[in-house]
Amino acid sequence: EGIVGKCDGLGRALAPRFAPGDRDALLEAAPKAAKALDSYRDWLREGRPTMAGVVPIGKEKYDWMLRRILMMPFASDELVAMATEDWRRAEVFEAYENHRNAATAALSIAASIEEQQRRAVEADDKVRRFLVERHILDVPDWMPRFRLAPLPDYLDVFSFGAEIQMFSPSDPTADFVRFIRPPTPDLGFWGRILATDPRPVVVHEGIPGHAFHLRLIDRHPNPIRRHHYDGGLVEGIGTYVEEMLLQQGLFDDEPELRRAIYQMLKLRALRVILDVNVSTGRFSIEDGARFLSANVPMDYPTAFEEANWAAATPGQNATYFAGKAAIMRLLVQTRQAEGDRFDLHDFHTRLWGAGGVPATLLRWEWLGQDADVRGLW
Repeated sequence: EGIVGKCDGLGRALAPRFAPGDRDALLEAAPKAAKALDSYRDWLREGRPTMAGVVPIGKEKYDWMLRRILMMPFASDELVAMATEDWRRAEVFEAYENHRNAATAALSIAASIEEQQRRAVEADDKVRRFLVERHILDVPDWMPRFRLAPLPDYLDVFSFGAEIQMFSPSDPTADFVRFIRPPTPDLGFWGRILATDPRPVVVHEGIPGHAFHLRLIDRHPNPIRRHHYDGGLVEGIGTYVEEMLLQQGLFDDEPELRRAIYQMLKLRALRVILDVNVSTGRFSIEDGARFLSANVPMDYPTAFEEANWAAATPGQNATYFAGKAAIMRLLVQTRQAEGDRFDLHDFHTRLWGAGGVPATLLRWEWLGQDADVRGLW
């Protein structure tokens, strides 16, 4: 609803950012786009009674996708079993953390966007120093920063989910930016983390997670490794660093952040169960939203967005946990092969520097072990 007003608002918000010669064309195109979208909405409404609902891809196709496209060494049943145990493990550790710090006061929510921005700068600095001082991973001096910025009016018109500016090949020196609205008392799951101490989001989305990783990939000398995007590796690294840095002590100074990490670990595991069940028809979108909302726990609107995304993009929600599991499997196999020569910093340097290559292929490349690769076809 209201698409005409939204398109008009988008045109007016973007117009000042266009060159004078293009501004009139933009303002002329906006109502045409609105009319087309209005017509499309009416067509959907009229045809909806005859349309099928969400059509699951089914277990056979889901397993085919895991093997042939994502190159994961796991079938869906195995992945659900692994994720279920990881969920229980994170649930237990969260209970331990709650008991250990029962009297600890909750972190305060930032009073303004400016305060959130300051906290994000501090979080970025803390993470960089920690990685280098603990000899976990080197951070190049040229690596751009993670920062928060007010949501621009031209994005606010059609805003949903997370609005981010992660990486631009045309400007590889640009900072990673997550756009935010002013903090309020009724923030959702992710908004609350960003408004208190954003380190958990920094490590996944910024450094040493997505933004850091993608910029290293963009500088890889091999064009295949530079241009191939592997969602399992990218989301796997983003999820791997959450737990790895928890164990290394990054969050030792703040109990609420440790609780947040355990909740995030639960969410990553529960996403697998959600993804497989929605994709194979065991869950409706509403079933999935209720499942996440009750078990993370998280606010229902965020849970519904997660479940809707799972229905629209089979497999994507599973890549967080599956990618992490594949990386941990590679770490164990590398450590077993190298024995006393194994060094965590060296492992991380090789992993982040490998380009956009699935962990299954890295096992073959590094260790000469091709069992997983032979199982892909």
